[in-house]
Amino acid sequence: MAGDGFGVVQIGAGGAGMAHMRAVSAHPDCRLVAAADVAEPARSAAAAAFEVPVYADYRDMLDRHAKDASIAIVVVPHHIYPDAIEAVVDAGLHILKEKPFARSLQDADRMQTALRGHDRVFMTAGQRFFAPAYRAALERAADGSLGDIYLAQGRITYAWRPDGQGWGWRGDRALSGGTAILDAGWHLLEALHAFQGQPDRVYAVSGGMRASAGDWTTDDKGALTLEYPNGSVATAVACHVALPDQFEVLLHGTRGNLELTTARMVRYDRNAVVESQDWAGVDLFAAQLDHFLDCVRGAGKPAFGLDVSMDLQRVVDAAYRSAATRLPIELAPRT
Repeated sequence: MAGDGFGVVQIGAGGAGMAHMRAVSAHPDCRLVAAADVAEPARSAAAAAFEVPVYADYRDMLDRHAKDASIAIVVVPHHIYPDAIEAVVDAGLHILKEKPFARSLQDADRMQTALRGHDRVFMTAGQRFFAPAYRAALERAADGSLGDIYLAQGRITYAWRPDGQGWGWRGDRALSGGTAILDAGWHLLEALHAFQGQPDRVYAVSGGMRASAGDWTTDDKGALTLEYPNGSVATAVACHVALPDQFEVLLHGTRGNLELTTARMVRYDRNAVVESQDWAGVDLFAAQLDHFLDCVRGAGKPAFGLDVSMDLQRVVDAAYRSAATRLPIELAPRT
């Protein structure tokens, strides 16, 4: 802990980075020390909103301010993650990084090597995991209300620049590693992992039809089938250029069924609704930060630590290999 509360430095101030900085600035046990971003508009916005020094080069920021911080939040384009994570490891800080874990399995292996020797807390972000509806659903799955889950279904769709213009680095497969399966689909995969664990077979398609015009080289949609060692199956469909805007997970068990969105949980027995709850106005970035701080204090285990992050990366890698070969891919157990 540095000074009054946890000192936090942040790499990446645009997009989701702004939401992370708002959560840090509003938290009574945190103080934002400095930020960095290569884009001048993001730097100007962060400096004006939070009145902290903002640098163009995150290495300069770490050199000047790592001594005043104990936590780094990392929110950068996917291809930058290995260099940024290694720099933060060298600075000796706890790390909360945005999803996905990595652009590729090769990048993930590189970061794993750095993080294995790091005696600080590491977590990949997964905001939906901290929604009250999600937590309630996990409790129902754990207490036996659903019995054994034999089928799970996940769907995430939203219209992010549906004309295909302005995707920037995300539209370049060499920089992003993927979009529909890796980026949007990560939300579904982390949810399915929480309920089902790691699959042992993955089959995926991303299709040949382009859903949007524009100069891009990444996947704009994907459909996955996952098989698990206990005989259960799951499906996941992800698309970032389609309406309606929705995130939904359905669980079907031998004793009951469950419908889950970010703000709602509905549980059924084998015939009818037996429980329904709604939540609104929950700041998921704040809830996630609370969890991460508990882990830094030694009072909890990161929801998406290194092992789970690597599990999810292996599923993504298998999905892209499956889509390329049109064959199912077997996954070996975690070693």
